[in-house]
Amino acid sequence: MVEPFGFVLAVLMLLGTPGPTNTLLAASGAVVWMGRSLRLIAAEVGGYLLAISLLISVVGPVVADHAWFGTALRLAAGAWLAYCALRLWREAASGFTLTETRISMGRMFLTTTLNPKALIFAFVIFPPGTLPQMLPWLGVFAVCAVAVAGSAVGVV
Repeated sequence: MVEPFGFVLAVLMLLGTPGPTNTLLAASGAVVWMGRSLRLIAAEVGGYLLAISLLISVVGPVVADHAWFGTALRLAAGAWLAYCALRLWREAASGFTLTETRISMGRMFLTTTLNPKALIFAFVIFPPGTLPQMLPWLGVFAVCAVAVAGSAVGVV
C-alpha cells in the first residue's frame, strides 16, 4: 500500500525537477507574464492525466508481456527530450517577443503527454492497480501539478 504523504512528496519532487514542461511554463511566464500563461496549466495537467492513464491501463500490460517495449519507450522519451531541448534552444536564439508567445496550449499538452516523467509517475510512483483504483491518486496528482505549475509561471 502506498502511503499518501510519500506519494505527494514524490510527486512534488518529480514535478519540481527541471524538464520540458517546466521550461515551457517558465519561459511563457517570463515572456508573456503569468496572466496569459495560466491557461497552459490546464494543458499540462490534462497531458499528464492522459499520459499516466494510458500508461497504466494500456501500456503497462504490454510492457509486462514484452520487456523490449519498455526499452523502446525509454529511447523514444529520450529522443523527445532532445527534440524539445533543440527546439527551445533555437527559439531562444531567435528571441521571444513580449507581445506573443510561441507556446500554445497544444504544444504544452503534447510536450507534457510525451514527457518522460509520465513514465516514472505511472510505473514507479503510482501504486499498482486498475485505472478506476487510480482515480483518487490522479486527483491528488492533479492538485500537486497545479501547485507546481503555478509556481513555474510565477503565480505562487
